[in-house]
Amino acid sequence: KEKSKSKKSKKDKKDKSHSSSKKKSVKKDNEGYEDLGSHDLEDYAEANGISETEDMHPLQSRLLAQDSFIKMTYTSTAMEGVMSQVVISVSFSNLTAQTISNIKMNLPDSKVIKMIRTDPGSDTVVLPWNLIGGASQEGQFAFTADDVTIPHKLRGTLTYSLEDGSSKDLSIRLEFPVTMFLSGKTASRATFTDLLSSGQLTSRSSFTITECSQGFSEILKLLISDNVLAVVERVDQTASLYARSLHGHHICLLVKYQEPGRLTVDGKGTDGTLLSNLLDQSKTSLSQTQ
Repeated sequence: KEKSKSKKSKKDKKDKSHSSSKKKSVKKDNEGYEDLGSHDLEDYAEANGISETEDMHPLQSRLLAQDSFIKMTYTSTAMEGVMSQVVISVSFSNLTAQTISNIKMNLPDSKVIKMIRTDPGSDTVVLPWNLIGGASQEGQFAFTADDVTIPHKLRGTLTYSLEDGSSKDLSIRLEFPVTMFLSGKTASRATFTDLLSSGQLTSRSSFTITECSQGFSEILKLLISDNVLAVVERVDQTASLYARSLHGHHICLLVKYQEPGRLTVDGKGTDGTLLSNLLDQSKTSLSQTQ
């Protein structure tokens, strides 16, 4: 019996040694990503005075087009699910005291970006309302994308009539950066950790800004704007961010801020083109705010 007990003890030690070796191997593969402490998203929200009922990342309104009579601004939301769509909410504002009528938006599809239309045979969308003086109305338009790894754009024209019977044209250029196809809504610490150890994140990319005048909280706010990325963990001036594309690509970022003003963003992803374009866009956005 004593011999049997001794053999079992040796086997237990061997199993523990194997388990320990396996854990060390995983940590080495994900060096720089796992050692982030125990703070989770709720800790981050609480530390920044954000309650669970508040929208942590309100959508940012952007200018689409404007002339002396009408102004168009928009927000975008990546809709994850069966249809995998991008929904563009456009606000039409009348800048005059007179009524604007017969508002039509002609926005042809590209080979990659297509609007979901009630009349698939027409490039023109007739808006079902007039704009009285000083009023605003909102229209929502859904788009699908065959390729979400590179930026796209659509060009079109808004036409409308004024009270004196004259017609006006306003050129539209709707940009689709890769961030428009990303969402951080499915982010969780467990998903993030599992991805890092799964071997799926085969692509890597990074950038460094040596003189960054913004504080770390402002940097994170810019990176996660429009909910395209979510903060999974934050410890001091290091944070882990996650996003998933409408086509199922995964992106994990490690953001480090070091005094005085040195910012490093290291990324891993399942698609190298998407990851590279995301980091290029992020670097440009951060550099423009300096």
